Amino acid sequence: MIFSRLLLFTATLVLVLSGVVELLFVEHRHRLFLASNLTLYWCAFGFMACIGIVLVSKWFGHTFVMRHNDPYTGEPVLDEPSKSSHG
Repeated sequence: MIFSRLLLFTATLVLVLSGVVELLFVEHRHRLFLASNLTLYWCAFGFMACIGIVLVSKWFGHTFVMRHNDPYTGEPVLDEPSKSSHG
């Protein structure tokens, strides 16, 4: 997959801006656990969670949702049948 420069620039800008927002607006006095002491931990956690959601969704879709066999004939489905008008 080829990414355009604009998409790459936009994604980098959004990540940098989310880091700046965390540094400015997240209260760092109350720590929940040891890892939350790290600077930009919540940005990294959210980014990794998004990647995880995408990967799990793709796996679930390919494993359970996509049809591999025709339910009526049992033959492999290679392409969707063309829609014809019944008039």
